[in-house]
Amino acid sequence: SKTGVVIMTLSAVENALWDLKGKLLGRPVHRLIGSANRRRIPVYTRVGEGRNLDEARRRARDMYDRGCKHQKWYFVHAPSDGEKGMRANIELVRVLREELGPEAVLMFDNHSMRYEIGGDWLVSLAKRMLPYDPFWLEEPTAPDDIEGYARVKGETGITVAGGEHHYTRWQIKPLLERKCLDWVQSDPDWCGGISEWLGICRMARKYPGVQVVPHSDHILTNCQCVASQPRSLCPMVEYNSGQTKNKLSFRTRIIAPKQEMLTMPQEPGLGPDIDLSKCRRL
Repeated sequence: SKTGVVIMTLSAVENALWDLKGKLLGRPVHRLIGSANRRRIPVYTRVGEGRNLDEARRRARDMYDRGCKHQKWYFVHAPSDGEKGMRANIELVRVLREELGPEAVLMFDNHSMRYEIGGDWLVSLAKRMLPYDPFWLEEPTAPDDIEGYARVKGETGITVAGGEHHYTRWQIKPLLERKCLDWVQSDPDWCGGISEWLGICRMARKYPGVQVVPHSDHILTNCQCVASQPRSLCPMVEYNSGQTKNKLSFRTRIIAPKQEMLTMPQEPGLGPDIDLSKCRRL
């Protein structure tokens, strides 16, 4: 298979080998795979869904006041929800912009629209978002719907992010050739491993204006990759406080950003090691 669990499994094996190499050489992986050697990485926060607008408003304000100025929210309505669902999505955008003002950086994730394809509906959604200055619209349509991506980008000009469900550089390439993406969200735990992610970065450099930001809460691998590349290509990394802390709970320590900046771990390999004593408690 060229997608899904097979590529993810290969990614895990390859990344484990990079971790081992770093440990054997006594160096963090980002110093093995690139020359940027960045010490601190900007982050944006994945907030989640906004089903209840009052709750979303309160949550957005609380996070903003605690320093989370870059927030990503999920839409919960797809083309099959029709005009009513469309209005609900746009109302979330409006409420968040109204609450946080022009300084907030707001991203919205269609989550592949639950793998629905709805060209006219998606184009209309993107157009209605534009007055509220979204930073990007993520995964506007199903991964295989390249025409849908092209329509949304070409007919609205909205900034489009995507690629997390496209595996290896060969599935990213058509999106770049069609000028569908502004932000490539391939992450090394899914796309084929760190080496394949580096290949995607090399390819992205050939397309002016395109940047790479790994998706998801695989923070150890993602931050090592981003720290290896110049900020002009990979300016930031995604952070999900809940899931990330859970995934790191069996490590020797948890890494977390302060004021939207993540200090790079300097341990050999991918970062904090597994604490076997914590695993035994299960």
